[in-house]
Amino acid sequence: MRDSQLGFIFREAHRTVSALALSKGIPVLVVLVSFLLLGCAGTTRKLMNLQLGMTKPEVTEAMGEPAVIRSAFTVNDDEQVIEIWEYDLYKAGLIEIPDTYWLCFSNGLLIQWGRAYDRQFYDIRFR
Repeated sequence: MRDSQLGFIFREAHRTVSALALSKGIPVLVVLVSFLLLGCAGTTRKLMNLQLGMTKPEVTEAMGEPAVIRSAFTVNDDEQVIEIWEYDLYKAGLIEIPDTYWLCFSNGLLIQWGRAYDRQFYDIRFR
């Protein structure tokens, strides 16, 4: 689903919930809290498009350009090239909550992803 379609859906849901809240006398605070809790359709949803084994161009198409290439190095006498890409993603809602993710490539193929600084990135196994 495209960003514009999701934006339209959220605007329509907001209008509907707001109209119901006003007509039923539901406190505005309850409506605001519900939008904060339901606000998970930000850029973190792009992660759902990832699959292990994707190439770097496929990942770029699915996620966009990385904010930074965090690291690049070789192991096993230069037989294996490792790259860590960093993405700054957001959970949408009334307040956008930033979340940083790292994507790990081995010889150009996606082998792992997750939140930055999670323990899993220190447990990468090399051939």
